[in-house]
Amino acid sequence: MSNKYPLISVVMLNWNGLEDTKSCIASLKKSTYSNFEIIIVDNGSEDGSKEWLKSQDDLVLVDLPKNEGVTGGHIEGHKVSKGEFIANLNNDATVDENWLMELYKAIIKDPKIAVVGGKAFEWDDDNPLFDQSNTYFTYQVLDLFGGYAHTMRSGTQETSVNSISTVGALMRRSAIEKVGYFDNDFFAYYDETDLFARFKRAGYKIVYTPHAMLWHMIGNSTKGIPYFYLYHMHRNRFIFAVKNYDTKYLLKFFKIYTRDSMAGLYHWTRGSKDINHQAQYKAYFWNVSHFFHNFGKRKDIK
Repeated sequence: MSNKYPLISVVMLNWNGLEDTKSCIASLKKSTYSNFEIIIVDNGSEDGSKEWLKSQDDLVLVDLPKNEGVTGGHIEGHKVSKGEFIANLNNDATVDENWLMELYKAIIKDPKIAVVGGKAFEWDDDNPLFDQSNTYFTYQVLDLFGGYAHTMRSGTQETSVNSISTVGALMRRSAIEKVGYFDNDFFAYYDETDLFARFKRAGYKIVYTPHAMLWHMIGNSTKGIPYFYLYHMHRNRFIFAVKNYDTKYLLKFFKIYTRDSMAGLYHWTRGSKDINHQAQYKAYFWNVSHFFHNFGKRKDIK
């Protein structure tokens, strides 16, 4: 392949996941699309990752002293990236050799396409690597009242959507320069949903293509810390709604979110051991105390 193809910067985060990162890099190096750079952002690892990554001369290392989260890590990776397009890729994923090429083929069809994502097959003991009969997820559908982003498990046609997962997604740098990048207040979860909402309001398209395939170890990066996941999901869907929802949907969302949060508080104070209840009410009170900060970033809804 000649370098008539534009440079793609593949940005990957690593946090104490060296073996996963090695496997992901190995699959990426088999890509049929060859004009790309690999940028690894190490989020304060203590498992020997830093030493190994520093010894590799075919990747760019961004060495952070502490965990800056998904948003902070990708922001730092973006700063050193050089590509016309930027691919965000989870380190616990393994990509098909045509993954990057298929994303590129989809995004160049229309200059108004800001982001393209593909099909992510589950990969675990019951779902073998590279098996296309595994269960898979595709794009996301937003619940405009509850604020939830529901991940779909179907999709055989290339189509415009409202949101996709950044387990593996290709973005257009010029679109990022127009609307900005991730909001670091999210830390993790809903960060991409917020970014894509800004893309849509700016007139860009979000596209799903079933031809770009990868295999993902679901939840591997947060394994063993479910409270972290639950808390940030409850906290961040509120931030997302406040920043992006039209008023008629936002008022309904406030009612549902408050009702559910108070139910969580009720059950927790009466002895519930369900950490989801704890996460609900703690996220609620965090959002109440930061309401004006988040509301100040609200954009006009067209």
